[in-house]
Amino acid sequence: MTAQMKGHIREVNDIFLRKRKSAIERYEEADGIFFGHYAQWVFMFFFYIGIICTAVITIAIIGRYCDWF
Repeated sequence: MTAQMKGHIREVNDIFLRKRKSAIERYEEADGIFFGHYAQWVFMFFFYIGIICTAVITIAIIGRYCDWF
């Protein structure tokens, strides 16, 4: 019974290892950097900067029209 459980645990660990290797290969670029993770952060940074700039410009235009400034 113990030998069967050890065999099953070894098999499950091998499955997890193969899945982890395939995920690493999927996201790893030629230079070895996980580019997908960094690209997401760069994209979100510029996305939020764009949203903030758009909101500030819109508020400034409305403020000038309504004589707030």
